[in-house]
Amino acid sequence: MSYGGKREGAGRKVGVATLEREKARAYIAERVAKYMPQIFEVLLDKTLKGDLHALRELLDRAFGRPAQAVVLSGLNGNPLFDAETKTKSKKAIVSYLSLENLRDRQKTGD
Repeated sequence: MSYGGKREGAGRKVGVATLEREKARAYIAERVAKYMPQIFEVLLDKTLKGDLHALRELLDRAFGRPAQAVVLSGLNGNPLFDAETKTKSKKAIVSYLSLENLRDRQKTGD
């Protein structure tokens, strides 16, 4: 008997709703591709008339959205971890990844 890996018939079956969604997406993509030059011209005309939403849409599509910075902090802007917690965490990770610990885990099957 085979365990693991890709097996015939394994995994979640594709439902009817998923198939319908895929058909709808394919249809919409086909229609948009057909009318892309006209869609672009409308967006460009709106942009030239000062429509900021159209401008943003064109720039996002042409150059990608600008990267957004994500800042993680605790309450009132304080660091999530203090220096002591960081040191303990680093030591625990180093210990876990150490060669000796790896051998022990292999022996116990962890």
